[in-house]
Amino acid sequence: MEQKRAVEHYKDHEIVCLASPEPGGWHYTISIVTHKGDNSAVHSERSEEHFPSDTLALQAAARRARYVVDQMGEQ
Repeated sequence: MEQKRAVEHYKDHEIVCLASPEPGGWHYTISIVTHKGDNSAVHSERSEEHFPSDTLALQAAARRARYVVDQMGEQ
């Protein structure tokens, strides 16, 4: 099995979701790239939970990434 990737733009952020297979199932890694003028910042995190399929892992990753972006906007 190979890694699967999804990219989306959400509220002026670029979200990259990567699903990777492991013996216990699929896990995800998200990277959120924020561009402000000439500066960029990246926030990354990896799931502790495993998912039964790549699709479920990518869906969970997108939900988590949007939640993180929304929280960043409230700060």
